[in-house]
Amino acid sequence: GRAWLGPREGDLLRLKLDDVPSVDLLVAGPPCPPWSVLGRREGKEDARAEVFWKVIDLISELACRPAGEALQCFILENVEGIMSEDAHGRRGIDEVLKRLKAQVPLFRLRILQLNSREYSLP
Repeated sequence: GRAWLGPREGDLLRLKLDDVPSVDLLVAGPPCPPWSVLGRREGKEDARAEVFWKVIDLISELACRPAGEALQCFILENVEGIMSEDAHGRRGIDEVLKRLKAQVPLFRLRILQLNSREYSLP
């Protein structure tokens, strides 16, 4: 498999997607404040949600590459609050799934709710 740990610093929103090398697996944890129960729960109205949409664009870019270079799998991690209604009555997961289904329709999507404490993580 191929690995790339991303740029050491910089703004993901300014990253040119075609500059990202091909990888087999993408793992990302876009910002959670738009959906966190500890925040204002503005959902997609929160500017930080743009990072999530950029990650989905990156998944699409990597998945559309030629055979042998195309993304095979991805994992997106976020907070439990993305599964419930935000301050505007929308569930963040619905928007995420809508965008993923539109951009990578051949990928099979699964949602798993895991408690990090069950895996000795904070």
